[in-house]
This record gives sequence, C-alpha cells and structure tokens, in this order.
Amino acid sequence: MKTISFINLKGGVAKTVTTANIGWLLAKEHKKRVLLIDMDAQGHLSRFWGVRSSAKPSVADLLTFSEGIRNVIQTPDFSRHENVTLDVVQANLSLITAAKEVLMDCTMPQQMRLSKALQDVAADYDFCLIDHAPSLDMATINGLVASDFVVVPVEPDDFALDGLDILTRQVSALRDGYAPGLTLAGCLICRYRPTVIANSAVRAVEQSGLPVFRSKIRTACAVPESVALKIPVDVYRKQSPAAYGYRSFCEELLQCVQNGHTDTREECVQSGHAEG
Repeated sequence: MKTISFINLKGGVAKTVTTANIGWLLAKEHKKRVLLIDMDAQGHLSRFWGVRSSAKPSVADLLTFSEGIRNVIQTPDFSRHENVTLDVVQANLSLITAAKEVLMDCTMPQQMRLSKALQDVAADYDFCLIDHAPSLDMATINGLVASDFVVVPVEPDDFALDGLDILTRQVSALRDGYAPGLTLAGCLICRYRPTVIANSAVRAVEQSGLPVFRSKIRTACAVPESVALKIPVDVYRKQSPAAYGYRSFCEELLQCVQNGHTDTREECVQSGHAEG
C-alpha cells in the first residue's frame, strides 16, 4: 500500500477536493483499492463521502488507541453503489482533543501511531490518501510519518509560497527522524486561471526549487457544484476543465509513485503548462 498525504499550511487551496477526487479516480478509473483518511477535525472529507458522525469511531480513536483500525473504516454508500473499493476513516471535532492527548502522552510513541495502525490493513488496499488540516499538530505529524509521498496543493495567488518553506523543512526533519522513505512528490497547482497574477505565482513556485506537477486544476463552476452534490467532479461533469485536470494529475501521480522517484524535478515531476 502506498500512502500519500495532501497538505498545505494554507487553508482553502483545494486539499480536500483534490483528495476526494483523486481517491475516486484511483478507485473507479484505475481499479485500485483505496482508503481515505480524514485528518482534519472539520471533517470535510468525511462529509463529502457522507460518513461524518460524532457517534461513530473516528481517526481520533486510532490515535488514542481506543479502537482498532478495522473498527473505524467505513464504506460510503456511493462506493457501494458504484461497486468500487473506496473506504473512509472519518474525522470529527474529537480529533482536536485527541491530538493534544497524544502530545501529552509520553508513555507511548507519539509520532507513529497512525503508521502502526495502517500496518494492519496494508494488504487490503493499494493506496491510502490522507487529507490534512493546515497545521503541524500531532495529528498531522502522524499522517506525514505514515506516508510515502507528500503532495502540496497550491493556489496560484500572491500568497502561494506562504508556509512552503516551513512544510518542506518539516518533511525533511520527519524523513531524518521517523520516515526515511518520505518523499515530496510535488506541488499541484489548483484553482488555476491563466491570469497575470496566477502565471506569476506559478513561476514563483517553479523557481522555488520545489518539484511541480505538469497538470493544473483549472477553476471551474463544476467543482463547487459537485462538492455541494457530494459527488466527484468526474461523475458530475466529466468534460469540465477541472475533471480533465484531475484525470491528468492522477495519471501523473501514478507514474511518480509507481516509479518510486525522489524529490527531483527532472525525474518525478516537471514544471510547465498543462493542457486544457
């Protein structure tokens, strides 16, 4: 099982939408067995798939050892209807308390709790995608340590570079300390429109030295509409620019992951303008 974290320390850059849509494409179009983990107390990924609940076990229970992982995995109705293997570990506001509890608990390893839990289901899935909150709390650390790859969704605006240096330093530190295989797969440009400001921001990200995926997810009305309806954009409007962008990125991500590349722009991902 390959585990991929989607994270940016800025909010509102389409992390959750990207996680949901790539999870769907991997399961539906590429016939992969997919586990989605919501690591954001807001639970937007869980809401998207219709599994968020304060009455059911959540990822908080994994981190505090209250439940085993098989007891917190849920299968959305949409997955059953479409006959795909796409399961979800939900999050709710209890994750806030759980992250603090883990931080204060020095009697057990703090950073590797999710990683250890995932070992029990590693043979059941091909991919695990983790949707992170824009923070570096203990929940986020657990998600990153459990991951093989990190994807950073970026909105191309005046603040596109904010927090990227902090995030990359954290990834490097975790690689040295807890996750030697952790790889920064690259930045994914989301909510893209070919404006002067957006193109300037894209160039700034490319010139930062970070790997950047060729694919771009264009701004499209189909995205918020599909989110409101709680269905993937590829199902809602397959011909929309955003749906095309996600299909292109999914292919690119698969190639990157399957080739096992490291953080090099030349080998793993390349900068440039996507089609569509």
